[in-house]
Formats: sequence, structure tokens, C-alpha cells
Amino acid sequence: MSGAGCPSEAELIRAARGGADLPPALTAHVEACPDCRETAAVTRWLMAVARADAVVSAPLPSPDLAWRRSRIERRIARRRTLIRRATRPMAVFHRAAWAGAVLAVAIWLGPRADVLANWIAASRAARLLVDPATSAAFGGLLAAGGSLAAARLLRALR
Repeated sequence: MSGAGCPSEAELIRAARGGADLPPALTAHVEACPDCRETAAVTRWLMAVARADAVVSAPLPSPDLAWRRSRIERRIARRRTLIRRATRPMAVFHRAAWAGAVLAVAIWLGPRADVLANWIAASRAARLLVDPATSAAFGGLLAAGGSLAAARLLRALR
């Protein structure tokens, strides 16, 4: 576009905004004038962008509302962090209590291992454990569960 522009540019922009077809005289002028040809191309592009944007995007919330939401979300995140930090000793104690209970049961059952072995042998579980496939799967499940419990306990102690 030249610095001076064309006197028909304003008429071209008004006609393009209206959405109607250009009059034949203006169409002939646009084909001949490089300034108006460029203006017509830019106007068509801007109108297409405006139509696409109006269809796709929803109205934006007010900046005040966005700022308030971010402040509330930041406050909630800070409270969650403080709650997690405050309850961490309770969670560690809870896990340690469960570990102590399991250890106490194991110590209590230690001298009674023969009674426990007889009880297991008489139950249906013994028949499942005798089968090599199920005993290997059961052993794998026990190992996986034990390693998960140990990993959680170590993570809680950090």
C-alpha cells in the first residue's frame, strides 16, 4: 500500500463490512488498483477471522473474576499443603501402629506355629497352596504386597 492510499478504500471497507457483493464499478476498480486489491484481501481475511472467532470462542470472564478465582485457588492450595504437613505425623504414627500390630501378631503366633500350621492344613487355603501354580502366584502377591507396604512406610517416614 502506498502512503497516500486510494479514495475508494473507505467505500470498499464499508461494502465489505456490510457483507453484500461489491458493485460492478467498485469490483473493476479493485482489480485495477493495487491499494484497493490489498485492502480487499485484508478486509476479507479480517472478516473471516472475526466470524470464526465469534463462533468458536465464548466470552471471556472479567479480569476481576479471574483474579479472584486465582486468589481462592492459591489459598486452597496453601491450606491443603498446611493440612498435609500438619497431618503427616499422624499418618506416620498410623502406619507405624499397623506395622506394630502385624509384628505383635507375628510374635504372638510364633510359639503357636504348630497350631497355626494345623489350622491352615485343615482349611481350604491349604489345598490352594499345595497346587504349584497357585502357591507361586500367592507367593508373588505376598511379595508384591510386602514391597508396596514397605515402600509406603518409607515414603511416609521421609
